[in-house]
Amino acid sequence: MNFKQRIDFFHSLEENDLTFFAPPGEVYTAANSYNKALQLFLDGDEKQAQERLAQISEDYPLFPQASHLYGILLADEKRFEEAEQYLERVRLLDISEEERKQLEAEYKVVKREANKRRKERAKINKREKMLAPVKKEIAMESILQRASFTGETGANQDVVQKGHFIYEDAEEKRKTALTLILGLGAALLLLLFFFFFWRPGILKEQARREAEVEKLAWLEEELTERAASSYDLALLLSEYQGWIEAGRPKDDSIGGQRPSVESTTEEMAENDITDKGE
Repeated sequence: MNFKQRIDFFHSLEENDLTFFAPPGEVYTAANSYNKALQLFLDGDEKQAQERLAQISEDYPLFPQASHLYGILLADEKRFEEAEQYLERVRLLDISEEERKQLEAEYKVVKREANKRRKERAKINKREKMLAPVKKEIAMESILQRASFTGETGANQDVVQKGHFIYEDAEEKRKTALTLILGLGAALLLLLFFFFFWRPGILKEQARREAEVEKLAWLEEELTERAASSYDLALLLSEYQGWIEAGRPKDDSIGGQRPSVESTTEEMAENDITDKGE
């Protein structure tokens, strides 16, 4: 959706367009400020227009046109999570039916994009948490190695300064060095195995599961929305919910018990009557 083109739907407010979102004197002042902001944007001064709208929306949160227009400008800058908050606010306010249709079309796109960015951020956080223990272990090994080297150097300097001589058996020195080399080699091999063999498999499996969950969430959302206007989809949704409630059995016991057209129609009619009664 080209959000900048959506600004063509907005127009300068007149007295008949106003609602009492503030004391009467402030309503006209805020409306005039809104009209100036809209004109600034149409004249090409987008930055000043956005700053003015941000202030109006902050001072008058019940001013629907200001929050609506500011949300569209945020969405045009790809700031979808901020735009979502302002458009959600407008959905709760008193606006005309034409404005509501326009708002719902925009809100659906903004919400979808905001959810994508939240999921991407969640994936990054999960990866950081997975790598945190490994990074901590590597950092600790580096610190211990530096501390060990510094300690040995300091001790040798102290002995030399005092005029003492230390004689260490050459065989013991060789064994110590060999043990240290073998230990570091084993640790290095373990880290290499983790990074090049184990970790890629974990990340791949995690990505596959996240993709499946995302696909399933999209399918459930679309199925729920379209079931209201399609008998076949409503029937499929009923079977799917029954299968979930039954513990997702692997046999055909859920799918095989399809309700009849008459019973489903009667049930839908009863639900309509109940809804109307409420």
